[in-house]
Amino acid sequence: MPQQPERSNNKQPSEVQRRAARDRAPHLAAGAPPSNTAPANCSNYPFKVLRQGIDSLYLSFPGQLHSDREIELSELRRLAQSADESKKALAVLDLDGHQFEVSDRGWGKFKYVLQDSYQLIKVSSASAKSLPLATTQVSANWLAMENVPQIIEETASIISELGQLEDQAQVSRADIFVDFVAPYGLHDWDEYAWVTRALQKSRYSIGNIPTGWMIGAGGIRSARLYDKTEEIKKSGKEYLKTLWAANGWDGECPVYRLEFQLKREALREHDAATPDKLLSRLGVLWEYATQEWLRLTVPSDTDQTQTRWPNHPMWEELSKVEWIGTEYADRKPVKLNGAPSMQTLSRQMLGVVTSHMAVETIYDPDAAVDSLWVATRKHHLLNNLAGDKPLEDWMLDRAANKARKFGLPYNNTSEQARKITGAAIRCAYEKDMGNGHRTNDPNT
Repeated sequence: MPQQPERSNNKQPSEVQRRAARDRAPHLAAGAPPSNTAPANCSNYPFKVLRQGIDSLYLSFPGQLHSDREIELSELRRLAQSADESKKALAVLDLDGHQFEVSDRGWGKFKYVLQDSYQLIKVSSASAKSLPLATTQVSANWLAMENVPQIIEETASIISELGQLEDQAQVSRADIFVDFVAPYGLHDWDEYAWVTRALQKSRYSIGNIPTGWMIGAGGIRSARLYDKTEEIKKSGKEYLKTLWAANGWDGECPVYRLEFQLKREALREHDAATPDKLLSRLGVLWEYATQEWLRLTVPSDTDQTQTRWPNHPMWEELSKVEWIGTEYADRKPVKLNGAPSMQTLSRQMLGVVTSHMAVETIYDPDAAVDSLWVATRKHHLLNNLAGDKPLEDWMLDRAANKARKFGLPYNNTSEQARKITGAAIRCAYEKDMGNGHRTNDPNT
């Protein structure tokens, strides 16, 4: 679908609409109090930046896939497509210290997909001349854990193991953000307070709780202003609270996030389409986004020209945020695999055991664990749930497959995968030699 063009929103609000917008926004007049719809106990909380940086990063690497990697990836994808759990568990690839799960299918024009908790990598076939070697989507968790220059260097090292890089990486998308607290509610204004070149303006709520705004959806740049503390209830990124607290958050007032999504075209407009230039021009991008492309204003009932409306006091602060050195902002160690925590596993275990105790009227927890295991073995045997395999072997296969999903080593699956893919590569070279073709196989 073609990108929705940006253009100035020249439609002026009616006098009634302007007055309604003005009345809902906090006044700039001297002595005017903050909004009475601000969160409880936070109406006098001063504006404060808690954290800023890059939250999403998409990179594209021009180059050519190595021929032996093509054979290897094709074989691993075939294993991932198997209905046999033991074969599917072998669809893993080690690259520069990362263990990637190899998907059983491609993604659009990209033939192979690799994923771990650090990033999602889409790899093109060696025959796809018009595509880059690979594109990567860096996870927000990794961006919270490590400095951006280090992430870019490590990602380039991973991609270089797949093929020959032909040029520097390009940035396909970057989301830059500021987390802050302020004495205002997110719906203290309506759509007419937003002065923007974008066409789309949407507000969001959960029930009666206002959660934020989306401006410019579908365009080459878009903005989100939303309640990050509310969003964490779904995303589970509790580590952000520790980072906020280190910068003065009281642990109670909502933390808002202003985030701009910048696609390739928007980055090119500001000469920020390579990683180095992106990091050096974050301030330029933020200044343009908050001062020219989008403003939150206090509407006037005496002046119909929106461009002359003054900035909302919160927006005035946001537009002044400085970006020097933010690629080296405060970080926090984050568990970067998909494995459940011991807290989660313990809770699940206790839930199953106590349910078994209730059903079977067992009062001894140790006896309940033993009884549950015996009952489980009997159930699997009677219903042939493990197929032709002993239950223990079936469990090993399931565990290996879960470890693959979690990005964790298990039962030498990586070594077994290397033996299979190595045999496939040797077979391909031998076939080439038999057809009279030269080979670059270093082992021949």
